[in-house]
Amino acid sequence: KHAANSCKNICINCGFQGHCFCITSAHFPHIYYFIEERMTWFEARDYCLSKNSAIAQIYNNEYLTEMMNTPTGGYTDKAWIGLFENTSEWTWVDGQLATYFHWNTDQTNSTNATKFCVIMTDGGFWSHISCSNERPSVCFNGGYRQKLG
Repeated sequence: KHAANSCKNICINCGFQGHCFCITSAHFPHIYYFIEERMTWFEARDYCLSKNSAIAQIYNNEYLTEMMNTPTGGYTDKAWIGLFENTSEWTWVDGQLATYFHWNTDQTNSTNATKFCVIMTDGGFWSHISCSNERPSVCFNGGYRQKLG
């Protein structure tokens, strides 16, 4: 109950202009903010950091399942997450190499000369598109944000 109240207070007082929802776990609350303003992946990354947060990371199926089973206040648009191509390897914004993927059926794990970043689409599936496209984004207020900066 305490974690749920913490999430509610953070969502109300977070300073974000967007939908907020909270996932509680045994370790700490995971708070995600859906930002409807369209921006490039790099702008989204910087925006999240400016709010003492980070662009969302989904390390495994448990994170994805929790996210998809949580009410999102009606948010349904495709959105940037914190996965990007870094020297031909898929890397999370905190520098960890990705080991879990949830690609759309028309997407692959491969990278090429074009710089790609990842959006989450309907059903939680991922697609890679040019980082310069403008999309909504998902910020994450979780344990790893202290590693950034």
